[in-house]
Amino acid sequence: MKKTAKSIVAIIGVIMLLVGCFGAWLVRSSGNTVQIFEVNIPDQSGTYIHATVFKSKTATAENPAPVVVTCNGYADTGEKQDFAAIELSRRGVVVFEMDALSHGLSSTSTYDSSPASTMGEAVGMISLVEFISNAELDYIDLSRLGITGHSLGAYEMKLEAMKHKAGRRTKEETAALEAARLPESDGGEEITDAEFEYAESLNVISAALFQSALPMPDVGAYGNYYRNAGINYTYYDEGNYTTSNGDGDLTDAPEALAFINSMLGEENAIDTVEIGKYYGSVEDNNLRVVYNVKTTHTFEYMTPASATCLIDFFTDCLSLDTDLSSSNLIFMYRFLFSTIGLIGLGLLITSFVYALLRTKFFGTICVRVPEPKAVLKSSSDKAVFWGSWLVIIVITVFCLVPVIRLDAKIFPVVAGMGYAKVYTSTNVNSFAIWCVFIALVSLALFLINYNVRLKKQGWSIDDLGLKIGGKNILKSLLLAACVYTIFYVIVFAANFIFHFDFRIWNMSAKVFIADKLVMFIEYLPWFMFFMVIQSLVTNTSNRIAGQKHNLLINVIGNTLGLLIIGVFAYTYLFTTGVSFPAWASAWDRVAQVFPFMLYTLATIIISRRCFEKTGSIWTGAFVNSFIVTMMLVTNTSNFYLLG
Repeated sequence: MKKTAKSIVAIIGVIMLLVGCFGAWLVRSSGNTVQIFEVNIPDQSGTYIHATVFKSKTATAENPAPVVVTCNGYADTGEKQDFAAIELSRRGVVVFEMDALSHGLSSTSTYDSSPASTMGEAVGMISLVEFISNAELDYIDLSRLGITGHSLGAYEMKLEAMKHKAGRRTKEETAALEAARLPESDGGEEITDAEFEYAESLNVISAALFQSALPMPDVGAYGNYYRNAGINYTYYDEGNYTTSNGDGDLTDAPEALAFINSMLGEENAIDTVEIGKYYGSVEDNNLRVVYNVKTTHTFEYMTPASATCLIDFFTDCLSLDTDLSSSNLIFMYRFLFSTIGLIGLGLLITSFVYALLRTKFFGTICVRVPEPKAVLKSSSDKAVFWGSWLVIIVITVFCLVPVIRLDAKIFPVVAGMGYAKVYTSTNVNSFAIWCVFIALVSLALFLINYNVRLKKQGWSIDDLGLKIGGKNILKSLLLAACVYTIFYVIVFAANFIFHFDFRIWNMSAKVFIADKLVMFIEYLPWFMFFMVIQSLVTNTSNRIAGQKHNLLINVIGNTLGLLIIGVFAYTYLFTTGVSFPAWASAWDRVAQVFPFMLYTLATIIISRRCFEKTGSIWTGAFVNSFIVTMMLVTNTSNFYLLG
């Protein structure tokens, strides 16, 4: 790339980065009418919960505002609730967008290693709600406090809103129940119904909206549930095969019926749910409503219809004073701008790599760039080349799910949502296993190509971009570390100034805390092995002399299998209403094939461009492995066992 072209790329990168940062901030702050700041709240487990606070400037001591706490899902971070935070805050609500414990910027939970603790009490919503209710924030109206969460976050809400587990009540509730057990109380040592209802009334929660999580199909489980509540379980939820009816239709789902009928009583019980209808009333604190938006579990937070349901629910349940209709939405633009910013960051970092390689110190990395010697003359050459791509695609389609399921055997504790000392993320474990597996397959195919096709064309080890000397390999590692550092300096600066993460759907570059550095070190060798093999194959046996669009062929060949899985999985889901049975138990991993495609596309391009500059496979592989590893570990759960 010529110097002028490189400068243009850098300038475009800077412009896109600034546009993305400013645009995302403008949307998140609703045109600077909402103040955004971050807090760390102590949890009763001895750790802390991180939350991003969206405070409308209209929320004052003279005009206290309602408050809503949001919680992310299992493999997510708090930013996944931006659709709720943005839309509610621009309507005057103070929003605490929390990272569940063991996620994002919240610390790792200190609860024990049981899956039950992980799926409920350990995510921290109870402690955050208690903090808000006791912090005496004069700009908050505690009589209008709502909670909402997605998936895992919704399971936590069941514990917080329902309070059906001993020892997890608010301090006020606990004190009231203890007083009710005293001999001199109205019921003596037995708690009367009136005493119990009084204790329940001390729960400050006014309204709760569950996202993509169904209640139990048991009416009795909701006998002490004295809150306005709603459910938005997506019609095409990837996990809906686990429901009582085996699909996502809530009109006759036992779970939805139990939810509604727990309030109506036996004499008024219904047998069909009218979607979107209010049962009960806000005034009587017994409202029930079921939404069934036709989207997926993993796409709910980006679907306007889901945002509309959420706004309608909290507008009514918290008596919001707003002139904005529920269809007046801007949150989608946050993701547009963060995508622009991430692409700009990628272009800027690429320019930074080129700049470092022009220095005297790192310039020695650049050796003779091998000419693309591989050709496809004979039919056997063509058969081996195209056959290798076919093998990769077929193996990806048929082996991805079985291979990622190996995490249950290799990392059984974490796969069971328990805590461990090492390799503490289920999603990252799955893809680390897959990356090593597909790297081994690619290496085997490379050796076949080398011995059958390349040797007879006069190739030697010197044509593979491997031999640059141990000193230059170490310099390549150091260069990757420098690029990684500047990449995250920009990420941290953007977060500090503009309060957002760079995000394309589930592909995110965000700030992190110390435990993510530990994860980074653990997983780096897995992904580095994959990136080295990917760079080797992309830049040698698959770099064909005179082949038009060779880079595009490499991109398509490496991503087509993933695309086929994604298209088939969601075509089946949208056609039948349930996930493909053979892949259903791994639906949460299958849903990640699309962002994984983006990682693959980006790393192949970076790998090729670095090879064309340095003549070696190492620099691009190291840069890719450093950045991708950190992006993966910062955007999901981390169930690290403390102590």
